[in-house]
Amino acid sequence: MKNLYPIFIAGLLLFAACDNTTPDTADDTQIANDKAAEALSYSATDVYTNGYDNEDSLALAIQLIDSAIALSPDNIVLYESKLMFLKELDGRYDEKVAVLNKIISQEDFAEYRVARNVYTAKKDGVALLPLLEQDLQHYKQLSEKYPDSSMLLLNKVLIMKYTHRPEDVQDDLKKIMTIDNTFRDYTDAIKREMAQFDDTEEAVEVLMRNTK
Repeated sequence: MKNLYPIFIAGLLLFAACDNTTPDTADDTQIANDKAAEALSYSATDVYTNGYDNEDSLALAIQLIDSAIALSPDNIVLYESKLMFLKELDGRYDEKVAVLNKIISQEDFAEYRVARNVYTAKKDGVALLPLLEQDLQHYKQLSEKYPDSSMLLLNKVLIMKYTHRPEDVQDDLKKIMTIDNTFRDYTDAIKREMAQFDDTEEAVEVLMRNTK
């Protein structure tokens, strides 16, 4: 069954490329490429879903998503898919960091920065906490500039929970709820997660251990 995938992919690519008969402009060419990339992405996700615990399947999924990225390099969803595949594998930290850099350039969320910091710490053999502190300063500056942004405060808190500042976290969680109480589920989850750790050292140790 696995050997049928290249044939299946070739058919999808041919259909996508021929959908716009003979592209005569750069825009038409990119439209055809984007359609082909979408087909490759669907196939990559299907391979991953049916074999995420199998290294050969993961390798094929990554190969397919790399082909999709080559066709549509500005589609951030493709990089998010690649990150999902890579997370199933140990190592490959350079590749994981590169993918996260691309994602963060368009989607600046704390969860991506935390993951990038962990992979950088593992790759370079450096301490994680200073990297987290650096990104915490990034969100502090942004939240001071935009004090009414509940999303910025949430990003700040998502990093602070690992640097173990319980009082600061509680203050910011109250601010978040004042601005937008629809974040209640997030704030409650953060409180529960922080309660599991006695100090920063334990929080960072668990984060490093639980991130492939």
